[in-house]
Amino acid sequence: MSRALIIVDFQNDFTPGGALAVPEGDSIAPKLNELAASGDYDLVIATRDWHPADHSSFAEQGGPWPVHCVAGTQGAQLHPALDRSRIDVTVDKGQAVDTDGYSGFAATDLTQRIGITNEAALAYVRGPDPRLDRLSPRVREELITEVPAVTAGALLGRAALARHFVASAATGRYRDLFGLWELFSADPDVCRPVLQERTEALERARAALESATVLGLRGHAHRVAEDVLRAKGLIWQWLRAVLDDNRALVAARPQVASAVLQRDADMDLELPDDPDALWLREAAAARTATGPLAPPVEQRLRDNAHRLPATIANLEFVREELPHALDAVLADVDLNRPDIGAVLAWSRDHGVAAPVVDRIVGHVVAAIDDDHAAGLAAWWQWREAGVDIDLPDALRRAPIDTFDLTRPETAVLLAARANGGENVAADDRLASLVTNNRQLAEKAYEALVCAGVDVQLPAALEDNPMVRDGARCPACRAWTWVRPGHERRCPRLAAMGVDAAAVDGDTADGAPRDRPGDAGAGGDAADDAQAPSPGTDATSDAASDAEAASHDPGSPASAGTAPEIDRTPE
Repeated sequence: MSRALIIVDFQNDFTPGGALAVPEGDSIAPKLNELAASGDYDLVIATRDWHPADHSSFAEQGGPWPVHCVAGTQGAQLHPALDRSRIDVTVDKGQAVDTDGYSGFAATDLTQRIGITNEAALAYVRGPDPRLDRLSPRVREELITEVPAVTAGALLGRAALARHFVASAATGRYRDLFGLWELFSADPDVCRPVLQERTEALERARAALESATVLGLRGHAHRVAEDVLRAKGLIWQWLRAVLDDNRALVAARPQVASAVLQRDADMDLELPDDPDALWLREAAAARTATGPLAPPVEQRLRDNAHRLPATIANLEFVREELPHALDAVLADVDLNRPDIGAVLAWSRDHGVAAPVVDRIVGHVVAAIDDDHAAGLAAWWQWREAGVDIDLPDALRRAPIDTFDLTRPETAVLLAARANGGENVAADDRLASLVTNNRQLAEKAYEALVCAGVDVQLPAALEDNPMVRDGARCPACRAWTWVRPGHERRCPRLAAMGVDAAAVDGDTADGAPRDRPGDAGAGGDAADDAQAPSPGTDATSDAASDAEAASHDPGSPASAGTAPEIDRTPE
């Protein structure tokens, strides 16, 4: 019978001078060295507390002990008087925050030496640790109580590991069949009796493989593709039979079809002649992840690359592998896709933005043909997204009354038309709006000023009771809170040489400015704080403007009602 000497926690922190010292604890060193050198033991093991800094046993974490034996510190090291040359195995315990580590027979060192994966277990049985291999069966059985089953199987030997693989696969972990076959291939004489004793469990494991494969063909195809390339021997025969029975599903999943044809080029698969976008997207993703596909699948992808969705990954693939199809992919990009900004940036970075810009121009023109205001909004949104599109002639010719004067894009349109020599009558239009709704007139004036239109603040707005003292721009007299960021946009303020930061935020006297939406202030700061993404429909502030009308004392809609009282704290 094998014998082991276990030296428990002979560490600096448990000896005089340590954080949790035992009086005269270091006096046992000579006896320990004598026992370790005696030759009476097949294995000499030393255990160590090896705690994280926030271990649950420490007083500052609510535990009973002071901080001790923190991993990597001097206090956690074995006492220097111990002859370490006699130590065969050092077991570190209590490494997890919530494990006490009172036992040296816990999982820590075994899992480090053997591992907790099938691959690690198979590697261990091919080359066992000599120190662990000397342990008697009884000691091994005592050690495995707190380790994962695969680690225990590897420690107990190849037959035990084979039994684990069969049992685990029978419960649904069908991929353990791959480890079983690898073990069987390495040592059939040891594994064959195990398989003969467990035929029912093997049948359950085969059923789990079949079910997982069919489900994968309808869902996570990449797992099936991995299984196809990994399976060997009997396991491949089982998997091949499932694939044969589901050829239509295999052909519909290009990643699986490629794996099957790489494995068995003679398998008759009817790949789609006209693959849909989902098939193409999956094929492109598979090629990006794993490299060239099986020739028939690769050819389908190449023949239809111009129809690929314009994701960044697909664009990179087409640019590198099929550059002739890149313009076609970009020309068909979905302008409403959430990542259109990233696609635009990518196309600019690679000098191929022309097809995307042409598509955007087409989108804007189509919107103008349908509705001038909607077309102007579309042009503005793409312009704000950094797309340099000339103002379409149709917008230059459209009646100005078609557009919402309070919108910044309308102000930009009027500025462009005024610069072209047209009399846009901005002051007259603004005066007309004031008589209907001063709140909307404030918005329109701010937009016109920021667009560079030569316009003056109507006298009716100078005494607007909704605007507190100090809340107007010192350069243009616009109410700065009708849209956030006026100080950064105002050309008149910039011409004065005033730093926008100097007038942004509170007024000079320290009193906070009214914000639209506060008591006594209507408007739509929330509407304008975040512009709609390109491709969305946002043509007016109708809802917020209707609300503003209901709060404007100068609006006919509010005639006969008392003005709102400003309750903003001074």
